Amino acid sequence: MVVAVQTEPTFAAGNTELLFEGSYTVSGGGRDYDIAPEGQRFLMIREGRESAESDDPFAGLSRIHVVLNWFTELQARVPTGR
Repeated sequence: MVVAVQTEPTFAAGNTELLFEGSYTVSGGGRDYDIAPEGQRFLMIREGRESAESDDPFAGLSRIHVVLNWFTELQARVPTGR
């Protein structure tokens, strides 16, 4: 939800508006979204049909990529010139 606010001359809140529709992952361990640096986009994980019906927050996710030792590979591909 989003609401416009006014702070001068006094605080006033406008009407609430729906910002996003659908079901998104909520882990309960902290913030489950991020805002792009320019402030115009959000990054969130939308739940699939199976995950919406499950207590498992990872249900319905088909794949995850984990990259180990990525910094070592980066150094090999982009030498620093030292």
